[in-house]
Amino acid sequence: MIIILLPLAAILITAALLLGLGFGFIQLGAVPTIVISVIIILWVCIAGAALAFKFPGIPSGNNGWIVALIGTFSFILVVTGGTLVGTKLLGHYVWAFDKLYLPAVEQPIDFPHTSHVQKGQIDCVFCHSTVDSEPMASVPPVEQCMFCHKVIGKDLPGVQKVLTAWDENSPIKWIRVHRLPDHVRFVHEAHISYFTEKDSVPASAVCTLCHGEVGTMKQVEQVKELKMGFCVECHRNNGAPTDCTTCHY
Repeated sequence: MIIILLPLAAILITAALLLGLGFGFIQLGAVPTIVISVIIILWVCIAGAALAFKFPGIPSGNNGWIVALIGTFSFILVVTGGTLVGTKLLGHYVWAFDKLYLPAVEQPIDFPHTSHVQKGQIDCVFCHSTVDSEPMASVPPVEQCMFCHKVIGKDLPGVQKVLTAWDENSPIKWIRVHRLPDHVRFVHEAHISYFTEKDSVPASAVCTLCHGEVGTMKQVEQVKELKMGFCVECHRNNGAPTDCTTCHY
């Protein structure tokens, strides 16, 4: 009977840990959840090790190797699950861990910023034309792509997709990479205006503060934390207001 119950118990315990830790994170906060998860993981690891090495009190006999195998599997299962949960929890504090859980965004058309920014010397504002005048940084329509690609690069696979979209009068459905929570309001114009005047730099230089060196990226990815602490620290360093209603209204 124990041979049947052990794997079932391992699966149920692991599922309960994943669900319970998520609930605990919401109700208790990060630190208590991390402490509790470490204690539980250590306790289950010790139990798994006891099964694996057949400590006194664990049945052996003819089925000893099966018990040892199940114990080892349970041990590995819980350690793996605990590691995944643990790194996710640490990601709440450490960007390097949080970034591990951000999948690479596959766009409908490969758009290498390196070709456009470094080789073509195209400024960010040429394509994202409302970034210095409106709250949102616009994504260029197909028509704007055609300004150049009616002539340039027509034999490239990516450009051929642009030409097809133009011929079919259909938009390119770019996938958003940088996203703030819905309860956060970020006005691009205010930030661009402040830093261009303060540092006497073009708008494209300001973009790197939050988006990194996009001009060097073949595939755009999020490289800055973009969490509340990141924003509040920047506001404090630049004498900007940190009242809740500044961003949450």
